[in-house]
Amino acid sequence: MKQLGMISRSTVTRWKRLYYTHQGTIKKRKREHKSTMKHDKLIIRAVARCEDEDRQFTAADLRGILAGWVEDPPSVSHLRRWLKKHRYNYKLCLKMWYESDPTRISEFWAEYATVIRPQHAFKDLVFLDETSFDPHQARTKGWMAAGDSVSRASGKVVGKRVSVYALLGVNGIIDRAITEGTYNADDFFTVLRRFLERIRGQHKVMVLDNARSHKTGRAELYEPLSKEYGVTFFFLPGYAPFLNPIETVFACVKREVIKNRGRNEDALPYITEAFDSVSELVNLPALFLKVGY
Repeated sequence: MKQLGMISRSTVTRWKRLYYTHQGTIKKRKREHKSTMKHDKLIIRAVARCEDEDRQFTAADLRGILAGWVEDPPSVSHLRRWLKKHRYNYKLCLKMWYESDPTRISEFWAEYATVIRPQHAFKDLVFLDETSFDPHQARTKGWMAAGDSVSRASGKVVGKRVSVYALLGVNGIIDRAITEGTYNADDFFTVLRRFLERIRGQHKVMVLDNARSHKTGRAELYEPLSKEYGVTFFFLPGYAPFLNPIETVFACVKREVIKNRGRNEDALPYITEAFDSVSELVNLPALFLKVGY
């Protein structure tokens, strides 16, 4: 009969195996750390080379560079730990917004409160902007210094880039124009006239950002269009997408397309379907109020 407190031989053997495996792992990490410390200056040089090229890089990229300089480069796992220790982030790198001038933001809200709000109701605001859908099926992650960001696409290309101009009201998308490729300034004013026809004589305020295509010919064209269609044009300050609720709508549409689109499928049908269901994806009155309108 087995006595209480006795430990079987198999249990002891298993514990010994775990102990020696753990000790081996510790020794391996010590060797890696020693090797990394030995080549620390070379790692800094390799990282600086990647940063000078203004690109994302992986730990495997670093190891490949180091392999050309030394015979025993540090392992990929140890390079990852080195990058984390030196405040590098492994992330999906996208373009960052520039910071807007706080003074211009204050001036915008002051103009809105004194010029637009006294003469127009909440439902009169409409927002016009453009977005595009990348044909790449994936974007790569990479190591970048904290706060830095670049854009880099990868993966298989399916279809062509799709650009969309949309006109957003508090009840949903009023109209949209979809094309393959990109729009230029001439295309914008063609689309603008089409959208203005939809809201002719409705006492609307059309809010636009300061994109170059929107500002081209601004003094010569917007005043006659305002008189012809009975629409007031109101421009956002530069680098202030947080003041434009249509940016949030575009983000929701893109998430919906990514979620529903199958691999190797054309994105266009899913883009159209997502824009048709914007009022179901986003609580637009709450969004307008959250932004501050």
